[in-house]
Amino acid sequence: MGRGRLIVFEGADGVGKSTQVGLLADWLAAAGREPVVVREPGGTPVGEAIRQVLLQPEHVMAPLTETLLFGAARHEVVERVIRPALADGRVVLADRFTLSTVAYQHFGAGVPRERVDTVNAWATGGLQPDLTLVLTAPTPRLTLQDRMEQRDAGFHARVREGYEMLSREHCSSRHHRLVVLAQAGDAAHVAAAVLDAVRPLLEGEGGRRA
Repeated sequence: MGRGRLIVFEGADGVGKSTQVGLLADWLAAAGREPVVVREPGGTPVGEAIRQVLLQPEHVMAPLTETLLFGAARHEVVERVIRPALADGRVVLADRFTLSTVAYQHFGAGVPRERVDTVNAWATGGLQPDLTLVLTAPTPRLTLQDRMEQRDAGFHARVREGYEMLSREHCSSRHHRLVVLAQAGDAAHVAAAVLDAVRPLLEGEGGRRA
């Protein structure tokens, strides 16, 4: 049995992450490698319940409360879904992971970075993705259906700037693989770039770090 792989899709709201997760999942399934797909917050019964609390527009909460709830949902999906799947040699595709909390709760909402990093470390137990794909788009498409998307333009600008800073930070690190993919062309064009980034990992380059 091969080693499992954790591939994470990141980016601001409206850049097409969920579409690309679905397309990669379809490609893997057609290749005989049925992936495990999770979303954050969510992926478990407890995580989905927390998702409802976090994303309902009428719920108002302190930024640190928000951070802790994201951490709780992440811990559930890591321990109950992601780690077991990796141990079984599965490919796990995650729609968001730790960078989202840094981008949204630190850069966007102003929670001190050390607090966000502590929550992330506690939630993941040190588990890191094998590959993170950060999607960008010049004009993200916001549906304004949930509490996060309904925040003001300044918040979303800080989140996008946060992702830019995090991408530079992680690309300069030898301890984390990260690829930035700009939304140039249609979804099929981006999916081709995703496959170019993913293939070396699935062919045996790199390995899971925990």
